[in-house]
Amino acid sequence: NVNTSTSTMTLTVDGKDYTVTVVAGAKIVNKNYVPISLSSISNGDTVRVWATVSGTTLTAYIVRDVSIQ
Repeated sequence: NVNTSTSTMTLTVDGKDYTVTVVAGAKIVNKNYVPISLSSISNGDTVRVWATVSGTTLTAYIVRDVSIQ
């Protein structure tokens, strides 16, 4: 679930939900590391997130959608 107005998304890992907040200026890229917009990410896509973690909240600095070429 991507919410572009709040720059957040829900990421599910092994059945556990995490709230991901994408910081301003974060790098959002596709499989080939080409920049994309947050709105390009769809439910069901496989993503890699580089972030700081606090409980079930992640603050993301890099988001890579490996489902998009």
